[in-house]
Amino acid sequence: MVARRRCNVVRGCITLAALPLVSEFLPSRVFALPAQPSRRLLLSAPLASLALAPSEARAAPLCDEACLVSIFGNFASPNSQEERDIFFSLSEESITFGYGTITPKSVDRILSRLQLDSSDVFTDLGSGIGNVALQVYANYPVKRVRGIELAKQRHADAVEHVRDFKTKYKVDKAKELLLVNGDVCKEDFSDSTVVFSSSTCFDAKAMDCLTLRCEANPNLKYLITSQELAPSTKLRPLGVIENLDTSWTTKSDISYWIYSNRLGVDLRTA
Repeated sequence: MVARRRCNVVRGCITLAALPLVSEFLPSRVFALPAQPSRRLLLSAPLASLALAPSEARAAPLCDEACLVSIFGNFASPNSQEERDIFFSLSEESITFGYGTITPKSVDRILSRLQLDSSDVFTDLGSGIGNVALQVYANYPVKRVRGIELAKQRHADAVEHVRDFKTKYKVDKAKELLLVNGDVCKEDFSDSTVVFSSSTCFDAKAMDCLTLRCEANPNLKYLITSQELAPSTKLRPLGVIENLDTSWTTKSDISYWIYSNRLGVDLRTA
């Protein structure tokens, strides 16, 4: 079931990666940097700087905002025929096409409040062109980063951006970056300790899917979502981070809510 909502330039609205479609995906396969973008791309490689303590890694990121801008530009993605077909199939309502995402500075604001370490697995649901996944992979001491994106063109763009990154920065083989072209209601991310989702335009069914899968994960330290969960959620609310920046507006008026499924986990002080 896909969302039937009128939304403007918001990353969660355009990607629709958390929303199941009628069509089925091929069985998952893992490749190491194939010649053509595959449904699933696995990169092994943490960067040397990730051996540093978390605070040190954040103080001196391998790929800072200037680096990310050099790779992703204005964080835009052209609207493909695939996406136009998806949107026009939803309803007869007019939908504005465009792509936007949370800025690197705002990602850092959120992640600086989390207690992360080298055992964590970070998953971005609706990972788009891969900017958040790559930022976390490059700059934070987590074991594995996964991005799940439904739109084939966005996934292909993410693969190319990662290739660009690898040509410029030395990596080793201790850490993984996994890019998946798939549906977050079907793909397995049960190993995640941190789940991030720009879910602004997910409908109620999609949010139920996101909530239930996170509630079923006893190891989930953090769920970060741009849409507040229903009060009935079993997840423990930790707080909300407000006044975040995005690429689609000059106003700092976006909020992300943070939840946990583990006792003893909290947010760092700002």
